[in-house]
Amino acid sequence: MTESMDSYHAAVTSSENLANATVINVYNNITEGIPLENRLRHLASVTLCLVTIAGFVLNLLILIVIQKILEDRMTIPNVLVRALSVTDLLNCFLSITIPIIAYSYPYILHAQPVCDLSATFLYGLSVASQFIVAVMSIERFLAVIYPFKYHSQIGHNLKKTSCFVVALTLYSTLVALLPVFGLNKNVIHYPNTWCMFDFRDRSPEGRVVVYLGFLNIVIALVVIVVANAAVASRIRQPKRRRQQSVKTVCSIHSQDAEHSCKETHMQVQFTKLTVSVAVGLTMCWLLFAIRILTNQLGVWMDDNIDFIAARLMTFNSVINPLLYIAICKPYRKGCWVILRNIVHYLTCTSVKKLDMTLAEAVA
Repeated sequence: MTESMDSYHAAVTSSENLANATVINVYNNITEGIPLENRLRHLASVTLCLVTIAGFVLNLLILIVIQKILEDRMTIPNVLVRALSVTDLLNCFLSITIPIIAYSYPYILHAQPVCDLSATFLYGLSVASQFIVAVMSIERFLAVIYPFKYHSQIGHNLKKTSCFVVALTLYSTLVALLPVFGLNKNVIHYPNTWCMFDFRDRSPEGRVVVYLGFLNIVIALVVIVVANAAVASRIRQPKRRRQQSVKTVCSIHSQDAEHSCKETHMQVQFTKLTVSVAVGLTMCWLLFAIRILTNQLGVWMDDNIDFIAARLMTFNSVINPLLYIAICKPYRKGCWVILRNIVHYLTCTSVKKLDMTLAEAVA
C-alpha cells in the first residue's frame, strides 16, 4: 500500500514538473512550440531569402544613385533618403541573414550570443528606420506648411540634420542593447527562426523594455500619420490649379525661373515620396506594435499572427526602394542606367549600352 502511494505521489510530482516546464517554455517562447511543416518551412525560407536579396540589391542601387545625386544636390531630403537606404541595406544584410540560416539550422539560435546579435541588429535597425521616416515626415511638414521659415532657417542646414541622424542611430543602438544588459532577455520567437526581446516578460525590468519598444513604434507612427495628414490636406488643391501654377513658373525663360521650376518639381516628388514611405511603414509596423502589446497583456495570443507581423516588418526594407524608383524619376533613370550597363557587360556587350551616363540620368 505504501509503495503504491509513493509511486502515485511520484507520478503526480513528475506531471506537475512537466506542466511547469511547459508553461515556462511557452512563456519564454523558446523552441518548444509546434514547428512549421516542412513544406511551409521551405516556402517561408525561400520567400524570405528572395525578399532579402531583392532588398539588398535595390537598396544598393539606390545608394549608388543617391550618392551621385548628392554630388550635385546636397539637400536635406536626399541626405535623409540616403540614411534610410543605408539602414534598409544593413537590415537586409545583417538582420535577416541569421533568420534565413535558422530555417536550415534552427539550433544556431540556441546559442545566446547569436540570438543576442541577431536581435540587436534587427531591433536597432528597425527603430532607426522608424525614426528616420518620422524625421522625413517632419521635414516635409515644415517645408510645405512653413515654406519661408524652412528655406531661410532649415533648408540648407545639413550639419544639424547629419548630427540628428547620428543621435537617432545612437539611441536605437542603446535601446537594442537593453536586453543584452539584463533588462528583459532576447528569446527565440515562432517559428523558432528569429530573436527579439521577450514580449511576455512581466518582470518590472522586462516590462520597461516591452513598453519602450511599443512606445517607440507608436510615437514614430503618430508623428508620421499627423505630419503626413497635415501635408496631404495642405496640398489637396485642384490638380489643374497645381499644374497651372507649375506651368506658369516654368514658362518664364530665365535662369532663376528654370531653377525654381526644377526646385518645385523636386519638392513635389519628395513630398509624394515621403507620404508613400510613411504609408508603407505604417502598414508594415502597425500590426507588430499591436502584437507587442497583446502579448504583454496576455490577450489575443496567436503565434501565427505574430509570425505574419514579423514578416510584414521585414518587408518594409524592400518596399522603400521600390517606392523611390516608382515615384522619383532621377532614382528610376539612375537605376535603369546601372542595370543596363551591368547587363551590357554580363552579356559580353551583346545588349547595347545606353548613351547617357549616370550623372546625366540623375541631372
